[in-house]
Amino acid sequence: MYYFFPVYCPYYYTSPVNENRQYPPINPEIFYQSANVMKQLVNDATIVLNKFAESKEFDKQIMVAAQKGNRTEVERLIYSLGIQSKVKINYNPDEIRLEFRSNVNDKECCRLLVAVRWK
Repeated sequence: MYYFFPVYCPYYYTSPVNENRQYPPINPEIFYQSANVMKQLVNDATIVLNKFAESKEFDKQIMVAAQKGNRTEVERLIYSLGIQSKVKINYNPDEIRLEFRSNVNDKECCRLLVAVRWK
């Protein structure tokens, strides 16, 4: 035998918006600087991706160094492309991850993660 139990959904009271609330003044300077720095990260990522897309020989060098666990060689190859950003490089048997990072006023402002599958 089945019994029906009614479900009660309580009504949640939402307070009205306080129109007198004081917000801090807006200063878009850091946002503006971060956006411009991010453009450089995107440019550096584009340089790396274009090289990956254009050169099977370069791709092979990266993959061989990664397979041997030679992190120094992988970093040397990536930085040899003339990129200006700091890059944190991680790889595994399936992919390579490049995390481009930059700072504004000595604080990290921007990260761009590029993950490319290679298997």
